[in-house]
Amino acid sequence: IMTLVIVTLSFVLVIVPVLADHGTGATPSKTEGLDISGIRGFNYVPSNRINDVDTWRDYNSTTVELEMAYAARVGFNFMRVFLNYVVWEAELESFIDKLRHLVQTANSHGINTMPVVFDDCQFGCGNVIPEYNSTTKCWLASPGHSRQNNISWWPEGEKYVNALVQGLPTGTPGLMLWDVNNEPECAGAAQNWAFVHHFILFFKNVTSTPVTVGVASANNLNQVASAVDVISYHSYHHDWQDGLANLNMAKLFAVRYSKPFFNSETGCISRANAYDQTIELHQRYNTGWVIWELMISECRDCVDTRRWKHGIVYADGTIRDAAAVAAIKGLFLKRQGDIAVPRPNVEGVAAQVLAKGKQWLSNSSTNDYKIGCNILDSMANLLESSSTIPCVIPLSYEVRSLSLSGDSASTRERLAELMELSMTTLLQVEDGSETQSGMCIYA
Repeated sequence: IMTLVIVTLSFVLVIVPVLADHGTGATPSKTEGLDISGIRGFNYVPSNRINDVDTWRDYNSTTVELEMAYAARVGFNFMRVFLNYVVWEAELESFIDKLRHLVQTANSHGINTMPVVFDDCQFGCGNVIPEYNSTTKCWLASPGHSRQNNISWWPEGEKYVNALVQGLPTGTPGLMLWDVNNEPECAGAAQNWAFVHHFILFFKNVTSTPVTVGVASANNLNQVASAVDVISYHSYHHDWQDGLANLNMAKLFAVRYSKPFFNSETGCISRANAYDQTIELHQRYNTGWVIWELMISECRDCVDTRRWKHGIVYADGTIRDAAAVAAIKGLFLKRQGDIAVPRPNVEGVAAQVLAKGKQWLSNSSTNDYKIGCNILDSMANLLESSSTIPCVIPLSYEVRSLSLSGDSASTRERLAELMELSMTTLLQVEDGSETQSGMCIYA
């Protein structure tokens, strides 16, 4: 039986097909006291790992402890982490020990954990069956669609789940939720909602820790909303209104079933899904969120291209997106009303630096190299602090590289090139003409 529910939320009209219930509705005792709307989370793959097979097979406790410290410093309170059946199958108790270590380490930093047990995504891997010794540079499913769609395999999956819940029983410090199955829709023609519902119910029979299923689209919440304890969805929206529509869709199901809800995947540079804006959207509407992902991958040739579109923190603890970190702490860029546009020359310093730059460039082949680096550093400070130039590769990064490299014909040439470009930009904006749109120069 299918009905249509029409609801207007936050000025967005939502028309949702609602299928017959798959479960019994809300289970308040399981979620009572959980601050789902207060989730400020990240998906976690260690910076030096490719997928959830090598994450666990080659588990490095030192890396995990360092990166959990980064997460706490940034301001996160929740971690979503993918497990893989094939690693448990090969290692059994050793795998459980690794999982315990991760949960305990995160908890010591004030971070709750939600392990993801099964996963239908396999970016770049085609229909590859995951293997313990895999070295492929793509994202692997768990346990793999061929196993998932073979009902005779399900008892093996039940053994896996039993091992997990016995290793992390209800009440384990830091264990907040179980995500039974990530994005069942990613299986395409092989998607199997019967498998998902079987393991939702199995989890409920063996643990009282709340369960959820992170669906790829809020449009598919009708498949699981009645059966899970907490509703979760993913939204890599391209703009604010699209993100708000997805949030309202999820909120509709939350109201219908009297359950908490949150977004367990969001944030992607290459999908116009800016970290700071998606975080702001969810916090303004009192909705928990989990970005993809904490760490910037060190893999430069992975098929899933995560390094180039995801991640907040580098392996050395520095960051790529300052606006995202500010947003995590509840501080957002001003995008309405009167903006106080920075004027780098309001005290005359910009003019002084420009004069020094002009003098140095007049004889760049013989003038003191260190002084030239200092002048360029001053220009970087003026331009970066006034948000006049983009910080994809910060000018200050270039200055430090040149200083460390030392004086040579090639470094002098690069120093002069950057100084000329910076002077051109600084001349345009020194007195506030940067109020014109499109003034930034991408050098």
